[in-house]
Amino acid sequence: MPKTYELDLADYWRIIKRRKMIVLATFCVTTSAIWLHSSRIPPTYEAGATIKIDKPRTAATSDPTTSSFDSSDFIETQMQVLNSHGVAYEAASLSGLFKEGMSAEEKNEIAGQFEGVSATRRGNTNIVDLSVTSGNPEEAALVVNMVAKGYQDWSLKDYNEQARQVREYVGSLLKENESKLNENEEKLRNFKQGSASSAVIGSYQSQLATLELKLSDLLEKYTPRHPEVMETQAQIASLRSRMGQNPQLEMEYNQINREIGTLQTISASLKQKYEEAKISEAQTVSGITILNLASVPDSPIAPDVQKNVTIGAVIALILGILLAFVKENVDTSISTIEEVEDFLQIPILGVIPEMVRPETQQMHWSWSSLLKPFKTFQRSSGSDLFDIEKVRKLVVLHSDEHSFSALEAYKTLRTNVNFAIGQKKGQVLEITSAGAREGKSMTSLNLSLTLAQNGYKTCLVSADLRRETLSHIMGVAKEPGLVEILTKDIPWQDVVRKTTDFLVGELPPVRILKTMGIDNFYLITSGKLPQNPAELLSTDKMKTLLQDLRQNFDYTIIDTPPVLPVSDPSVIASQVDGVILVYQVGRTARGALKRAKVQLASTGANILGVVLNNIKAAEMKMAPTYYYYKEYYGPDEELVREKHKRKHDEQPWWKKLFNRAA
Repeated sequence: MPKTYELDLADYWRIIKRRKMIVLATFCVTTSAIWLHSSRIPPTYEAGATIKIDKPRTAATSDPTTSSFDSSDFIETQMQVLNSHGVAYEAASLSGLFKEGMSAEEKNEIAGQFEGVSATRRGNTNIVDLSVTSGNPEEAALVVNMVAKGYQDWSLKDYNEQARQVREYVGSLLKENESKLNENEEKLRNFKQGSASSAVIGSYQSQLATLELKLSDLLEKYTPRHPEVMETQAQIASLRSRMGQNPQLEMEYNQINREIGTLQTISASLKQKYEEAKISEAQTVSGITILNLASVPDSPIAPDVQKNVTIGAVIALILGILLAFVKENVDTSISTIEEVEDFLQIPILGVIPEMVRPETQQMHWSWSSLLKPFKTFQRSSGSDLFDIEKVRKLVVLHSDEHSFSALEAYKTLRTNVNFAIGQKKGQVLEITSAGAREGKSMTSLNLSLTLAQNGYKTCLVSADLRRETLSHIMGVAKEPGLVEILTKDIPWQDVVRKTTDFLVGELPPVRILKTMGIDNFYLITSGKLPQNPAELLSTDKMKTLLQDLRQNFDYTIIDTPPVLPVSDPSVIASQVDGVILVYQVGRTARGALKRAKVQLASTGANILGVVLNNIKAAEMKMAPTYYYYKEYYGPDEELVREKHKRKHDEQPWWKKLFNRAA
C-alpha cells in the first residue's frame, strides 16, 4: 500500500520555493495595486474643537460654584442637538456665508454643510470633542469652529426663549392671583361694613390677633404662671367667649380672612418667580464653554499610504502563500522520490538534474516575459526547447560541456540499468514516457552514449515514427532508417550510422572526437515517416530486426513515442527485455503516469523503473535514501553557476534589468 506522508516545515518551505513565482507575482501585483489605489485617494483632513456643556444659570437661580452635573441624558441630548439644523443654520450665519437676497432653499443648502459634525464625550465628564473631516483643511477648521460658536449662541438663544415663555406664563398667573386677592379684600371690607355685629366680630378678631401676639412675646420672657402671662391668657379667653356668641359671623369672617392669606402667599411666590424669569431672560452668558478652537490641520489623516502598503504587503504575502498551496494541491503531479516508488510500485533508476545552459543568463527581454509570473496555474514543466542548437548542448558527448552532476546522474542511471537486467549482454530496452516532451529522446540518447563510453557496444533505434528527433539532434540524415529496413528489405547494416557519419554531419567534429567511446555508439534513425506506424512496428520484420540487434550489440535502446497518445510503445513493449519510463515532474499528472504503467504492464512488458528527468532544486523532495544532486555535486555545480554569474555581472545595468524580468 502507498504510504501517507505528513507535511513538515521542510515540505512547506519546498512548496513555497517551488511556487515562488506565484508568491512573488501575487505580492508584487497586490502591493502595487494597493499603493496605486492609496496614492490616488484624495487626502482627507480632520479638524477638532473642544467644548464644555453646563446647564445655563443666573445669579438668582444657581450656585456659581457648581459647573458640572451628572445628567448623562442631558449630555447625550445636547450631542444630538449639535447636529440639528438649527445649530447648523446658526453656524452658517456666523460664518458670513449668507448673502442678501438668498432664498430659504439656498440658505438651507449652505447650512447643510455644517451638519454631520462628530461629537464624542470624554468619559463621564461634560466635555465633548467635536471633529469634522473634509478634503479642504481650511474648510474643516472653519466648519468645526463655526459649529462650536453657533451651538454656543443657539444654546443661549434657546435658553432665553424658554425664560421668556416662563416669564409670560408666571406673569399671567400673577395677574390672575392679584385679581382674586383684590376681590377677597373687597369682600372682607364689605363684611365689616355690613352690620354692627360684623364690625364687632372684625374688632374682636383684631384684638384677638393682638393679644395672641402679645402672649407669644410674654412666653418668651416669663413662665406660664407669671401674672402678666396669666392676665393676657384671661383676656384672650374672655374675647373668644364673646366671639362665640355669634358663631355664624365668626366662621364667615375666618373663611374670608384665610383665603386672603393664601392668596397673599401665592402672590408673593409668583412675584419672586416673575423676577427670576425676568433675570433669566436677560441672561447673556451661555452654559456652553468653548475650551479649544480648531486650527488648520497641516497633514491629512487619510490615506495613510505607508500603513496601507504595509498591511497590504502582509496580506499579499499571505495570499500568495495560500495560492501557492492551492496550486500545489491542484497539481496532480508527484512531488517526492518515495511517492513515485510507492505510487507506481517500481523503482527509481535515475534522477537527472536540470542542465545548466550557458545562455540561461543571457535571455533577451520581451513583453511575453512580463506575463510569465501570471501563468501560475499552468502545469509546471520547465522550458520547452525548440532551438536545435540548445538541444544539442544537452547531449553528454564529453565532460567539458556539462557539470559533473549531470554526467554522474547518467552514469548512475547506466549502473542501475545494468543491475536491473543483471548485466546480461544483447539486451533490448525500450524508453518511453506517459506524455509528450518529458525528455525520453534525450534520455535515450544520453543513456546510449553513457553505455558506449563504458565500453558497451550500443545501438540507439529511433522508433518514434510520428516525430523524428534523434536525427536532428545528432545532425545526420533521417533517411534511410527504420522504416526503410521494414518496408524495403534494406539490411540494417546499410542504414545504421557510425562515427564517420557523425563526423561529416552537422555536429562539430571536435565534439565527436573528444567523446570517449564514440566508436561504440550506433544510431538507426526513423526514416521516412509512415502513415501506419503501429502496424509497421508489429510486423515479423521488426521482431527479426530486434533479434539481429541482440546478436550484434550489447545494448539496443529503442526510443518510442509516449504511451498514452499512441499504441506504438505497447506494441514494442512485449518484444523487448525491459521498459524504462521517463517522467518529468509537473509535466504529467500522477493519474496519467499510473495509466501508462498499467497499459504497458497489460502487454506483459517488464517495466524496469522510472527515470526522473530535469529535476530542479525546488521541484522535488528527496527521500532519506537519496541524496539530492545539488547537495552531493555542489562544488562543480556552483562553479558553473559562478561563471555565468560573472558573465551576468559584466553586462550593462539595463540588460541586467531586462534579464531579471525575463
